[in-house]
Amino acid sequence: MLNENIDTMDKKKYVKWYKLARETVGDSKLIPERTDSDIIDNHVSKENWLNLSPAKNLEEVASSVNPNIWFSIHEGGKGYIGVHFNNKDSMKKIGNILSSACNEQKTELMSVMKDLDDAWETALNRKIKESHPRQPPSYEDEWGVPANELDNEGIEELFNKSQKIFDEGKREAEERRELVYQFQINITMTQFFQAFHPSCIST
Repeated sequence: MLNENIDTMDKKKYVKWYKLARETVGDSKLIPERTDSDIIDNHVSKENWLNLSPAKNLEEVASSVNPNIWFSIHEGGKGYIGVHFNNKDSMKKIGNILSSACNEQKTELMSVMKDLDDAWETALNRKIKESHPRQPPSYEDEWGVPANELDNEGIEELFNKSQKIFDEGKREAEERRELVYQFQINITMTQFFQAFHPSCIST
């Protein structure tokens, strides 16, 4: 996730992208039909990213044990898309999936990731809130590897580092009564340029 804030006018650019994603995926359980105002008010973060999960709003995204598909576009035709887990419970869920060598879900997920091209990355970010939990966070890259190269050693390193960030944040919160550090795991993410659907380019 990138460090950038946007206003309501900028949020409107995501309406067409949401509708294109829904049309492309073709599964209303994954990307439900929503009104323009619902998309703008409840599914576009002021940090400049669009929620593409079934969650009812961004608050539900933040607390959900399930992953969120996020999409972000920037000046110069640069875009990002990823699947992330961003709280302790969601880390436990993906950790359970990736911890068992005999787990069918792990085998299926790792098989899909192996087939991704080198543009896709598995990354860990440190989410920093300097003064209080409700402020917009900034992000620092902590760790990353090409998604198609993630192996058991990388999985162990990813979750050890995630736990370290969580423990540091908890310690800071106890000492300063403020939540300073959180983590965010992008199990897959990539950036792309210019390959925008014509209907999504503002004129």
